[in-house]
Amino acid sequence: MSPRFVDGEMVQFKTLKNENIIAGDIVLAYHPFIKKIKIVKRVKNINPDGDFFLQGDNPVKSFSSDSRSFGYIKRKEIIAILKEKR
Repeated sequence: MSPRFVDGEMVQFKTLKNENIIAGDIVLAYHPFIKKIKIVKRVKNINPDGDFFLQGDNPVKSFSSDSRSFGYIKRKEIIAILKEKR
């Protein structure tokens, strides 16, 4: 899956306003259980109610806190969408 990030790589996010989020996009979101923590995940699926399934690129489930453990999240929990990598 791409893009993957490496240590030290700079990324820039665009704050959400009316942007359309689609499967495959990388987003910055609030962790659903620990609000002071922000997570960067890929949108894997969007259900008919508009909730988002976020998944990390790491295939090992135990290395990533994502929707495989906390379920779908609401759009209001998504802060920004990846704009570019540098």
